[in-house]
Amino acid sequence: MASAAAAVSSAVEKLQAAAKDAANSSSSSSSCSAFSDQVIVSRASGRVVSLSTCTKVGAISFVVGIAVGFTLKRRLRQWAARLLKRIKDDN
Repeated sequence: MASAAAAVSSAVEKLQAAAKDAANSSSSSSSCSAFSDQVIVSRASGRVVSLSTCTKVGAISFVVGIAVGFTLKRRLRQWAARLLKRIKDDN
């Protein structure tokens, strides 16, 4: 468990360092130097994806996944109940 946490920690540090390097080497580094700590991905056009944007997308995706999961679970239970009822009626 501790080794997994250490691996995640080192991966985050490497990503942050790479994001800083990318932000510093881009042509618009003066405009995004204030955000270089929060840059996750640097795109070819010089635009960047910030940490807050990634967090928002992740949170929305998580909530949608939970909603879809519960819906599928409910539909699966209904389908299984109908199938079992049909099997019981056949006997």
